[in-house]
Amino acid sequence: MLGSRLMRRLVRAKSAPNSLFLSLFAAFLLGVTALFAACSAAEAPPTGSTSTTSGTGGSTSTGSGGKGGEGGDIIDPNQKLEIKPSNPLLVIDLPPTKTVPFSCIDISSGEPVSATWKINTNTLGEISDTGVFSPNGKGIGEVLVECEHGGSSAATTLKVLIHVTEGDETLTPSELDTLKGPSGQSDPAWSFLYPYDGTVFPRGILPPEIHLNSGNAPGDAYHVQIVVNGFEYEGFFKTNATQTRLLMSQMAWDALGLVAGGQTVVVQVSKLVGGQKYGPITRKWILAKGKLHGSIYYESYDTQLTPSPGAILRIKGESPQPEVLIDNCTVCHAAAADGSTLATAQGTFDLSGGMLNPPNLWAGDASFGALYPKQGAVMVTFYAGNPQLVTKNGTIVSESGIEGFKVRAPTFSLDGKHLAFWDQAVSGTGGVLAMVDYDEAAQKFSNYDVLAAVVSQPISTWPAFTPDGKWVVFQIGTTEMTGGGTGRLVAVHTESKQLVDLLKLNGDGYMPAGPRDELKNYEPTIAPIASGGYFWITFTSRRTYGNALIGPPEVTKRLWIAALDLNPAPGSDPSHPAFYVSGQELNAGNSRGFWSLDACKATGEACETGDECCEGACIELEPGSGKTVCGTPQGCSNEFDTCETDGDCCENKGLVCIGGKCSLETPN
Repeated sequence: MLGSRLMRRLVRAKSAPNSLFLSLFAAFLLGVTALFAACSAAEAPPTGSTSTTSGTGGSTSTGSGGKGGEGGDIIDPNQKLEIKPSNPLLVIDLPPTKTVPFSCIDISSGEPVSATWKINTNTLGEISDTGVFSPNGKGIGEVLVECEHGGSSAATTLKVLIHVTEGDETLTPSELDTLKGPSGQSDPAWSFLYPYDGTVFPRGILPPEIHLNSGNAPGDAYHVQIVVNGFEYEGFFKTNATQTRLLMSQMAWDALGLVAGGQTVVVQVSKLVGGQKYGPITRKWILAKGKLHGSIYYESYDTQLTPSPGAILRIKGESPQPEVLIDNCTVCHAAAADGSTLATAQGTFDLSGGMLNPPNLWAGDASFGALYPKQGAVMVTFYAGNPQLVTKNGTIVSESGIEGFKVRAPTFSLDGKHLAFWDQAVSGTGGVLAMVDYDEAAQKFSNYDVLAAVVSQPISTWPAFTPDGKWVVFQIGTTEMTGGGTGRLVAVHTESKQLVDLLKLNGDGYMPAGPRDELKNYEPTIAPIASGGYFWITFTSRRTYGNALIGPPEVTKRLWIAALDLNPAPGSDPSHPAFYVSGQELNAGNSRGFWSLDACKATGEACETGDECCEGACIELEPGSGKTVCGTPQGCSNEFDTCETDGDCCENKGLVCIGGKCSLETPN
């Protein structure tokens, strides 16, 4: 965050919010009721405690409305009390330091009285016994503030906005004035390298780093601005112009996701060259309301975290660096969707405890085995040559029906009812993408079906089911793995057999390195939970990463993630531009990121969403409290709670049952 010196400079350079922020704020006020219906939980009953004095202390809000009429106090003609300040506007920085001290006034005497203070939601902050509201910085919106005294009550509405300013303290007032002033000159050669335009970002990840080229005029300082509804971000940076990388704080990024989830935001960047402003140039990002859930298990070569030449690492979306799960060159892995079991070249491992160096269940070769999604009860192995159905403890299930096929890269659907694989018709290359049904009770495979025979490419491999089982995403190209050959990701509809090229995911036509990057995408896997109205694909790519990874394809093998629409129009590309997994090492080759849920939590443990809980539901302890724990489902199921049918999910929240979890049906 900014130090006090730069903050004072910014105050001098900007005595009031800029015109863009004010214009969007005006629009925000007009639509405030609809905007905050979800985040303010206005239907929740008031909570609060008894006061002995009227509130004092803290900084005041930046504005207020008048009494009566539109936007006035909620007071009838016989009202005996009123709250001051009336309808205040609070614009907070992050972390929030401003508060609003309210007073409950006896109208007849004009004096404050002792009162009980209540607010209708704790989503945006809390109110003290003395009437001081303290925001938490987790969102914007309206809070209904109420005081009670002597059988009478009064109420007013507080509006909360966020304005984040952060950056380099060495910028002078003159530089700040210029960067924040009117648009500057044009530099046609200056552009974004990363993130890509139109990228969909989920919540629960590290903030994306902005990479820029130097253009015709290398910059001395930079200004990043994002304005959406009641949120404004301003970042001021001094950095190396030949490798310009700009990064907002995690706190600002998290707040932006909370405020603008489900919306498109415009990112503006300006630069200063010898006192002259250039830009802004712009990019559009789409911010999904949902978070990424679970962890990614991937294999890494030349990792700096262990002396071994290879290891399996684990990383969560918001993790600044990965953890070494299993060392000693343990690779060639797959993970059960429920996070229970891992299959590797050194056997199977129990992940249910959530620990590093998990217990070894079986020491056989389970390279790239297809683990059953529920407790990893069985797996289909293929690497030894003859496909077999094997329990996770190494017991062979004879005559399962899978033995007669040339099975490569198998994977189960999330419901466990289907197995997709590359049916290698002859040794070496060739074959088709196939699917068979699986009967869990009988432990039998049947009903062989060809999903895709891509004659234009010699190899169709590494299938991955979407959580609803409607699509299989797979790799086509000239290589089975991620070596020197080509690789692209495509999707096939499991019923219609319609084939769709994932153009935006593959990067066609927009990546800075052009064709060098468009044929270097491999090994898709898909997160087991739809979130924010999207499926989330993790894949290996040898593409460049802005100005941080610009070497030959041999040294740029890393993990990327892209959003996939849930219900695309027939024949349309359901994919979106991908983003780099920020926490992974820049100097290690990483591949096959496998999504799994984390070890589940017992009843009574704190949670955010139901997928964290063994019983499948995360419930609120008290209505409006914002405190949630794992517990027994109550009424209709919320987003990410366990479900069996659409009828289990809260219909009024736009939820349907996808892959056993209540999920948003449309992007949000």
